[in-house]
Amino acid sequence: MILLFDSINYPIMDLSVADSSDGGDSGLSVHFATISPPNMTITPQFLVNMLDLPTEILEKVLLYISYEQIGKLRRVSTRFNDVGSSLLNSAFQRLQTIMLQRFQQIKSQMPRRESARRNHPLARECDIVETVHMRLTLLQMSFGKHIERKHCCFFAGEV
Repeated sequence: MILLFDSINYPIMDLSVADSSDGGDSGLSVHFATISPPNMTITPQFLVNMLDLPTEILEKVLLYISYEQIGKLRRVSTRFNDVGSSLLNSAFQRLQTIMLQRFQQIKSQMPRRESARRNHPLARECDIVETVHMRLTLLQMSFGKHIERKHCCFFAGEV
């Protein structure tokens, strides 16, 4: 559930994404409710459709839900698909950059000789980071061209 607040920190909107299915795609539901402050009635001119929000605000709102829920929310409309795809693709690129930096940082701290590497305190972390880096690189090689051309979106999941 996501609550949006007005300038005096009173909740005005509630966005909930729920998957009520048993694993199928048909049970996705998005609930959008307006919460009115006390002593104020909401008239139709004050109601805001979620899709009418600017892209930057919609992105900030969607960052509060998980990548899995963003992936499911992409099925609601083309606007959610565009914004969700952008968020998922940028998160994938960010993850790739972070993992590459961490891999290079650990690699620079490791000794050059293989025999000395085995007993080094960072040996286990180096192996894990190297494996994750390799898998992300393989995903980039497989899907990178298609993601850049916007033929597909990086899917939320586990590496």
